[in-house]
Amino acid sequence: MFNTFILFAVVTCEYHPYYYSSIQFVQEGSFPHVVFTKGILYNLFKAEVLVINFIIFFIVIYYYFRQGKKRRKQELNFVGACLFPSVTCASYFMSFFREYDPSSASFVISGVLVLIAIYRHQLFDIIHTARDRVIEVMDEALVVVDADFHLLDYNPAAKKLFPELKKSELNSPLHKLSKELDCLFHQNQVYEFQKEIRIYNAHINKICYNDELVGYSAWIFDITESKNYMKNLIDMREQAEKANSAKSLFLAHMSHEIRTPLNAIIGLTDILLHKDTDYELHNDILNIKHAGGTLLSLINDVLDITKIESGKLSLVDEPYKLTSVIHEVINIIGVKLMSKPISLQVSISDQLPKYFYGDELRLRQILINLMNNAAKFTEKGTISLQVELTSYDLDTQTALLLFHVKDTGLGIAKEDQKRIFHSFEQGSVGNEVLVEGSGLGLTICKRIIESAGGTIQVESDLGVGSDFSFTLPQKVYSQEHQKNSASTLKPGAIYKISPPFTAPEVKVLVVDDNRLNLKVASGLLKLFDLSVTVALSGTECLKLIQKEAYHIIFLDHMMPQMDGLETLKEIRSLPSQYHQNVPIIALTANAVSGIKEMFLANGFNDYLSKPIAISHLEALLKRWLPSSFLKLQKSEVSEPLYQEVADFGNIDYQSGLVNCANQTEIYITAVKQFLHDARATTEQLSNAKDLEDILLFTTIVHGIKSAAKTLGAIELSRIACELEKYGHKQSFSGIEELYPSFKAEYQNAISSFTNFIKEYS
Repeated sequence: MFNTFILFAVVTCEYHPYYYSSIQFVQEGSFPHVVFTKGILYNLFKAEVLVINFIIFFIVIYYYFRQGKKRRKQELNFVGACLFPSVTCASYFMSFFREYDPSSASFVISGVLVLIAIYRHQLFDIIHTARDRVIEVMDEALVVVDADFHLLDYNPAAKKLFPELKKSELNSPLHKLSKELDCLFHQNQVYEFQKEIRIYNAHINKICYNDELVGYSAWIFDITESKNYMKNLIDMREQAEKANSAKSLFLAHMSHEIRTPLNAIIGLTDILLHKDTDYELHNDILNIKHAGGTLLSLINDVLDITKIESGKLSLVDEPYKLTSVIHEVINIIGVKLMSKPISLQVSISDQLPKYFYGDELRLRQILINLMNNAAKFTEKGTISLQVELTSYDLDTQTALLLFHVKDTGLGIAKEDQKRIFHSFEQGSVGNEVLVEGSGLGLTICKRIIESAGGTIQVESDLGVGSDFSFTLPQKVYSQEHQKNSASTLKPGAIYKISPPFTAPEVKVLVVDDNRLNLKVASGLLKLFDLSVTVALSGTECLKLIQKEAYHIIFLDHMMPQMDGLETLKEIRSLPSQYHQNVPIIALTANAVSGIKEMFLANGFNDYLSKPIAISHLEALLKRWLPSSFLKLQKSEVSEPLYQEVADFGNIDYQSGLVNCANQTEIYITAVKQFLHDARATTEQLSNAKDLEDILLFTTIVHGIKSAAKTLGAIELSRIACELEKYGHKQSFSGIEELYPSFKAEYQNAISSFTNFIKEYS
């Protein structure tokens, strides 16, 4: 308003004298010029300009001293631009300039200085302006501090999150403004915290200029929704895992319930097939047996795929002879091809080592599945099995084996060759779907091969045949190469392999209430030339370890009176340093999921399941015995112990021999101990059942389960396992129902082992 009034006075002639009282043109001096005599309005205008300039100058100076070093360089240009017209106006007002008024020139120079500052610091750069605007309106909080943690800047979102922040306190120490923010800047680069009901994630970043740390910035994100979403996903996953676990449990129970009558059906048909029947009835019985076998195979496949999907399918690596596996597979498939005009060919590279270290059972399962498919879909021509050595790593002693299963059968359409490896999927021929089988065999093969580190693929043409090939990395156990093809193999051969080291200076204590288990465990340990002491109870164990220092202790889990866990606690409670540190290994016949974790959580150093696999025992001894005690020796493979073992009932003698490291002496000794303990064990078990002493009954049954499985009495071990489960559930009705079957099977096992001892000892 004031400037408008003055301008109106200047341009109005009537009031002109109030601004310029006189105007004269002077030709004196260096050059002609106009001399104005100033009026009162002119002086008021100059005074106003001077005051405004000084106010602007002091404001700029104030903010100049509140900025950091980098911002001061930028502000210095504006200080100079404001200072120049202020000083010029003050000088003219104080009559330092008599004739000339430099005000206009000073404003021009000031404008030039401002323009230089704008372009020099890119203050009107649209990119920087847009970036600043985006930071201002964004929902994420941004806080910037200098290297000394003084507050430099923040956006509105930060002010909303931390209301204690104030613009007037910029450049103040952060810990005085907000302890929460100061704590946040001193955390790791990514820090999560909660404020009221919201959850935030802070990212702390360093700010450097010319490799010099000048400050820090904190981006703070609200992750409440993301957290809730992740929590929902976790809950859904847990629900899915529970559903999958329930499905697996259901399948396990159902398979058991179905397999029990199926075994009876298949067994009874075998009996009927050996009786005199007419031709038609014989065929009917044979068809029943084949149908039962197919159903049993389907159940086994469903269980396998369930284990694979739940991640519970584990590979058990043990020494095996590759040609023995192939010979068994050929014998099984050869029976199915007897009625077909098919030539069965086998080719094994002579570069292959004889003995490998891997899961023999799963390899046999893969080969039987692939060969079975070839036999199923081939009516004439040839089925061949080829095994080659593709590579050999000397450092890891690992050979990569290549298997080919070829046939001249129906073949598989190109569009079906990928989906045949999916669960419950089958190939098709023309418009007809091949419905025989479950569609799980190839899925199981693929999963097992991939679990072992291999790959599988198929090449096939309709009407021409198929070629299934897979690679399988296997550890080499013996460098001896094959000399003959699979056609020269003898079935049922069992080989004794000497351990790779001995440790004669090592003292071992084995604690188990079952004498048979002690015989087997001590026999296996003595293969390594260890000094073995045995104890039949936890109480005896405590007495022995206070008299003698052992290098390692094997402690059974389930024992009467004082079990393994209680014995372990008593050992660890003893005052000496030895008792605190001696390695104690849990021995148990329970191989359920999570049992190892339970033992480790309760203070055991390691875990060994029964029957004891010699490879697992070897690895465990290497892990817990000082290397200075181990004396390496060359591994050797002896001739077969038995080519064929006589059939003495429902006993898998070959499995029993494997559990005894293929040592005839250990196995026969264990069988004799079983027969020696059988009468007393039967009486103890009967008394415990009659007295309804469920704890003692369960403990005795547990020992029988372990001993039977070790010796190869698989059916007895299975029934004992079921009785043990009833014992844990305290189900007297279940025990009463199953006990007669158990007693009968126990007597069958005793009879079979008695005949075995008469034959071979």
